[in-house]
Amino acid sequence: MLKNLRKQFTPWNLLILIILLFAFILRIYRIGDLLDFHYDQGRDALIIWELIKNHKFFLIGPVTGLEGVFLGPFYYYLIAPFYFIGNGNPAIPSIFLSSLVTISLFFLYKSGEEIGGKVVGFIALLIGSFSNYLILSSRWLSNPTPIYLTSILIFYLMIKIIKEKDNKPIFWILMFLLVGISFHFELASAIFYLPILLIFSFWQKKKLNKLTAVLSLSLLITTFLPQVIFNFRHENILFNNILLQITNHKDSQIEINFLQFLQTRIKRIWDIISSLIFNNNILIASIFLTISLFGILKLKKNNEISKLFAIFLGIPLIGYLLYRGNYGNLYNYYLTGYFLIFVLFFSWGISYFFKISPKRIVLMFILLILLNLIQIKIKLTTNVNNSNEIFIQNQLEAINWIYEDSIGNNFNVDVYVPPVIPYSYDYLFLWEKNIRNNDNLKFTEKFDLLYTLYEVDPPHPDRLEAWLARQKGIGKVEKEIKFGGIIVQRRIRI
Repeated sequence: MLKNLRKQFTPWNLLILIILLFAFILRIYRIGDLLDFHYDQGRDALIIWELIKNHKFFLIGPVTGLEGVFLGPFYYYLIAPFYFIGNGNPAIPSIFLSSLVTISLFFLYKSGEEIGGKVVGFIALLIGSFSNYLILSSRWLSNPTPIYLTSILIFYLMIKIIKEKDNKPIFWILMFLLVGISFHFELASAIFYLPILLIFSFWQKKKLNKLTAVLSLSLLITTFLPQVIFNFRHENILFNNILLQITNHKDSQIEINFLQFLQTRIKRIWDIISSLIFNNNILIASIFLTISLFGILKLKKNNEISKLFAIFLGIPLIGYLLYRGNYGNLYNYYLTGYFLIFVLFFSWGISYFFKISPKRIVLMFILLILLNLIQIKIKLTTNVNNSNEIFIQNQLEAINWIYEDSIGNNFNVDVYVPPVIPYSYDYLFLWEKNIRNNDNLKFTEKFDLLYTLYEVDPPHPDRLEAWLARQKGIGKVEKEIKFGGIIVQRRIRI
């Protein structure tokens, strides 16, 4: 066994390990200060708080972009142990999610190695590890983040099935299971896994026997059971909402014709995809992508891999181009389940030129990494107190100031945040209250001491002004203090 370990501990494998470690550090560095903890994060944390403190179990997860349609609950159960370990600290589950993304980078490398050897794997690993966009995306404490791992694992298993001559049922079983689990993370990505899975299964049907197919399909269906049970317990609420989304087209009435919409959507997808290579510089990214596409045309010999990419990237791209729901919005995170697959596709194409001119490719990637690291350095070294951005450090400083300022007095808090519902502060006040064992903050009784806390809201100044105008009729400001983009006022009720 020791001999096998020594064989694995080569300089090359050590380099891969160092890159993965560096990638992990970039994803967790100052996460306790710079974590974005807003509407979704507060909502999720409150639900998990109920699970941990009151053992309130649930059958559905976060709501999707489609009104009344919910994901499965696996995301909540996945991160709940880390809220428990961290005694409610949101940074701990965020670190856990970053570890899942780091594991996905390892399988990104392995997938590249299977496709075109170590060169493809290494290029993909470098981009996946040091892309400014991917680093910031994977620091997100939200349900789409785990789909980084499930998506690349599904793709990796497909590669293994294509390349393996002998039928291995475990590959099929895991692949179907991962597709089902992905529906608990991000619907807009996972919805296209079903046609991808169907086409791939038909394509590789000679390697899929009936028993394996039945078992795999059964596991896939099982992953939907929590939502099905919830649906029947609540008078078909989920099925009715899904049907309403399909039949009610008011969200789709975009005031441009289809060709205009298509043009806008193509540009939108291009902007998202090109940002993976180098964020905030579409020109540089476009040059890289053009070179890669030219390289892929030169790699015609690998028809099996070309077909797999055509299926795995072609189906969702067509779907995103045609989908006009949710008021025509296509948010970046909808494509999270395809980010690493695209990086792999790009790396496969660019690897052709590595064989022709290794030195130039190496210099190109040094430039690419440096440009991305400059971008990420700016973000990770942000002074939260000199910025109008909202980070968890600002939020906790504001909350701690209120608790310290109010020592010995009962008080109330009114909160304004741009999404209107202040779930993030509901949770953070609850968490701090529990840590301090402080029961002075009252939610149901009125006291003379009132704190108003609000976030800057440049897009909607009228809303904020209206809220502050109402506060003037409630209490007189005695003291005001600013924490980054958060203002706290101590008031005495009138």
